[in-house]
Amino acid sequence: MSAVGPTVPEPTMSACIPNNRLRTRLWPLLTSVVLVVSGVAFCFLWSPIVRHQTGWVQPGDLWGTYRAAQYVGWGDIGDIYQGGTGFISLPGIAVLLAPMTILADHLGLSPSFPYALPHPSAWLVLCPVSLAVGVLPFFALDAVVEYLETSRGVRILLCWGQMVLLWPVLVIWGHPEDAIALGFALYGLLAAWKRRWRATGWLFGLAVLFQPLVVLMLPITFALFPSTRQRLYCLVRVVSPSAVLLIIPLVQSWGAVTYALVKQPTFPALNHKTPLLFLAPVIGHVDASTRALFLRQGTVGRFVTVTNPGGAVVVAPGLGRLIAVALAVLVGVWVWRRRSDPAQTLWLSALVLCVWCAFEPVMTPYYPWPALALLLAGGGLAPRWRMAAIAAAGVFASIWAEHYFGPWVWYGPIMLALVIALWCARPGSIRDRSSVSPLAAQPASGRTGPEPGHREEEQLRAQSSS
Repeated sequence: MSAVGPTVPEPTMSACIPNNRLRTRLWPLLTSVVLVVSGVAFCFLWSPIVRHQTGWVQPGDLWGTYRAAQYVGWGDIGDIYQGGTGFISLPGIAVLLAPMTILADHLGLSPSFPYALPHPSAWLVLCPVSLAVGVLPFFALDAVVEYLETSRGVRILLCWGQMVLLWPVLVIWGHPEDAIALGFALYGLLAAWKRRWRATGWLFGLAVLFQPLVVLMLPITFALFPSTRQRLYCLVRVVSPSAVLLIIPLVQSWGAVTYALVKQPTFPALNHKTPLLFLAPVIGHVDASTRALFLRQGTVGRFVTVTNPGGAVVVAPGLGRLIAVALAVLVGVWVWRRRSDPAQTLWLSALVLCVWCAFEPVMTPYYPWPALALLLAGGGLAPRWRMAAIAAAGVFASIWAEHYFGPWVWYGPIMLALVIALWCARPGSIRDRSSVSPLAAQPASGRTGPEPGHREEEQLRAQSSS
């Protein structure tokens, strides 16, 4: 008679996937693959197949970033703000892309800088790499909506909606640094909700290293900290990465660095003037030149030789941005006094980003994207029709921004779309989240266990009490 051993359950389909976190982020991973594949196909096939023209679609701004990354790869980080790169962000993206430029130089690939080329061989590497590094917000936004306990079906819809909004930022305009910065900032905000103060500081430090715009979210995040001492420690962690990488550029080329990072030169003749252009002081003029340029018309572009007679002004948008920073500080004080819950802090972060857009004297079409991404994420808790309205407003703003109109005709509808999205995603339309706020009071004694999705927070409280 054979012995009967213990019954071993058969492995399920989910058990066949070894990494639980990978299963959790499956849909952000799928949307990332779709964005990269579709973006590469658009850049290489749109002009020859659809428009029957020679040349690949290339974001002009990305080639300036490429040259800055080349300087880093050559061991000359001090000159990333010189040589006509037009690089006006912090060095994070240049350092990240430096290994790719080293490989391209080793293979003898030609960049489309300083002269525009219709088929630069370096684009074969730069295009997929720039798209792949820019998908970080998909994972950060999905982690945020998961923490807010959005249903799985809505999370899947939000992943596809976020892909539609992010696509032109990466594919058309070539600014992965903005996407990376918002991704790190959202992870930092999520760490603050979980009371992981040290991680919050380092994550925001990485975010600022790629794009200083996320500084607008810092006062709201600081308001969640339990003490002033913790805020000071966090501030040191936020500043440290950028300060370390800026030491050499500041010593080597002080004037170029301060001109790029402090004055932030923008060009009303090339971008979109808004009705608030009068707030921007003139800091220079464009010199006369004749050269090959990559001109953009809507979502496509072409190479032409143009003669610039000179006289176009260069302005500094500092005053409008100072107004946005001041309002962000006031919102941070309000959050500190009210102890806002996660859904409210997410909406308020989107609000200050909308205010930044509203006071910009010169805009480019991808500027509204960070605010729209946060509003769409927060809208996952709203009624379905409001979530649909947020998505529609985001798609409309993304499409409208790609056209060229007069200041009011271009600026007005985009601001209206942001206002509609803000109203639809407002915390008043979302169910009360005070019970899951990381700053809420301890649960009542009659509670039998931790709430779904927040067991990690309960474990941290138990460790602190022991």
